[in-house]
Amino acid sequence: MLQKLHQPDLGLLFIRVMLGIVFSWHGYMKLTGLEGTIGYFSTLGFPALVAYLVTITELVGGILLILGFFVPFVSLLLATVMAGAIFATDSNGAPILFGHEYEIVLLFVLAGLAMFGNGSLSVQSMLKKSSTPLDM
Repeated sequence: MLQKLHQPDLGLLFIRVMLGIVFSWHGYMKLTGLEGTIGYFSTLGFPALVAYLVTITELVGGILLILGFFVPFVSLLLATVMAGAIFATDSNGAPILFGHEYEIVLLFVLAGLAMFGNGSLSVQSMLKKSSTPLDM
C-alpha cells in the first residue's frame, strides 16, 4: 500500500498548487487593497515600489506555481519575499522563530520546491515533452 502512495510528481503538484493558491490569494488581496498595502509597507520603512514588487511577485508567482512554470526561479523569488517578511516585521520581542512560524514554513517549503523543480505534472514539462521530436 505504501508503494502506491509514493508519487513524487503528484506530491510536487499538490505542494505547488497549494502554495500557488496561498501566494496568488495574498497577492490579489494586496492588489485590491493597494493603498493599504503601500501604507503598511511604509510603516516598515519601505517605499511604495517594494509594495508593488511584493504584490506582483505574490500574484504572478502564485499563478506560475499552480501552472508549473519556472518553479525553481519563482520559488526563490517567493522565498525572498518570505525572508523579507520574517526580518522586516516585529515578532513582539520573541526570538525570530516565534511569531513567524507561518512565514518560516513557507520559506522552507519554497526552498525545497526550488530544489525539486517543476515535476512532470506541470505545464512547462508537458510543453517540453510535446515539443520533442518523435523517435522513429
